[in-house]
Amino acid sequence: MRSSSPSPLSPPPPRYLYSAVYLYTPASKTSTKPVVYIPRMGLTYHPPHGPYLLCHGQVAYMAPEVLNTSNRIITHRVDIYAFGVILWEMLAGVRPWAGFEMVQVAASVALGRQRPPLGVLSTDRCPPRLKALIQSCWDGDPGRRPAAAEVVKELLLVQMKLRRNDTGSRGEI
Repeated sequence: MRSSSPSPLSPPPPRYLYSAVYLYTPASKTSTKPVVYIPRMGLTYHPPHGPYLLCHGQVAYMAPEVLNTSNRIITHRVDIYAFGVILWEMLAGVRPWAGFEMVQVAASVALGRQRPPLGVLSTDRCPPRLKALIQSCWDGDPGRRPAAAEVVKELLLVQMKLRRNDTGSRGEI
């Protein structure tokens, strides 16, 4: 198992997103921009040997298929779901499912198909395109969730549009 600690020499794998976020500022004279790392939080996936799961993570970030006890197939797409929850948390400024018991969250997500409320995200903080990305990360069908590369592409497009809007008129993204 690889360490999830950041290192300037060994960045995390670029194709997978993991279920927590922290900032790391590289000790480099050429780059002063902080880097966002998303390390593992309870789910382990070993692609060479097929799907594999160790479930001891944070329920609020777990995809519905993880919470379904009859499901035997867990893929890296659970990390995309968790990333969507993390984006929501950063934009909402509150913990997902705050005040709920773990069992309530598991039942709401797996059986009730509920997600954190997108309505609390104002358009000023969360442009429509970003809200749509979060929603696609939460798709109940893991195969319909975007790949990590698609998530990165969408985030870059949102960032470019926001930068353009900072210099010009405020438009919809």
